[in-house]
Amino acid sequence: MRRRILNVLLVLLLCVMAQAQTGLAGARTEATSSGLERAQTLLTGRWQGQTPNGMSLTMDLVQKDETLTGTLNREGETVAISDGKVSKNTFTFTATLDGATETIEGTVENDDMKAWLTRQGPERTAVLKRVK
Repeated sequence: MRRRILNVLLVLLLCVMAQAQTGLAGARTEATSSGLERAQTLLTGRWQGQTPNGMSLTMDLVQKDETLTGTLNREGETVAISDGKVSKNTFTFTATLDGATETIEGTVENDDMKAWLTRQGPERTAVLKRVK
């Protein structure tokens, strides 16, 4: 009888441990999914700042996975961005500014963005902040 009770208790203990492991795995998956979702939408939102020569700059961006879409407004001229790509915390897209197609590259960290025209390089970086 004592052996049977011990076996039942052992089975119950194993069931509780298995359920706890499943719960922990679910919590890890939830946390990972949440982090992944944040990473996938890192650039989504409105960004405002200035070019190195003092022109006002606003970008309204939408990130979906590795694709970036939206608009860029420089000194009142709003243009659509195209060919937007995101990789980790870096991005590129093209936009037509003053009649010329330009490629813009940049990085983002939390609520801070640095963007530059590819032909000018990062030495001529525009600094933008996320508008909350």
